[in-house]
Amino acid sequence: MSRTNIQLNSIPTTQPEPGKPLFTGDKERYVKNMFAEIAARYDLLNAVLSFNQHKAWRRKAVRLADVRLGERCLDICTGTGDFAVDLAAAVGASAKWSGQIFASRWCDTGSAKSGELPVVQSP
Repeated sequence: MSRTNIQLNSIPTTQPEPGKPLFTGDKERYVKNMFAEIAARYDLLNAVLSFNQHKAWRRKAVRLADVRLGERCLDICTGTGDFAVDLAAAVGASAKWSGQIFASRWCDTGSAKSGELPVVQSP
């Protein structure tokens, strides 16, 4: 079992003083690292914590998006790509689709699911 590598010295353990921020480190790096660490386990956690309801929620979201064959879709913060893959199925094989995420480990997982569909890592 892999362990999440969290820098404990970067996690605040006390209440901040009024008017001072809770976190004072490099927030961008902290968030990117946190998301990179959970990428491989995200789908399992999502299934367990939602009692597999996330699949029905995703199908409903695709219906609510009301996308049509041939339309273009962009999934910002696509994560592991499940929603984007469902959107791609709804718009058809000839349509334009892409997902975007800021952590490369998520791109690896999303690309494996999407086959030839593009998953783009943002800078």
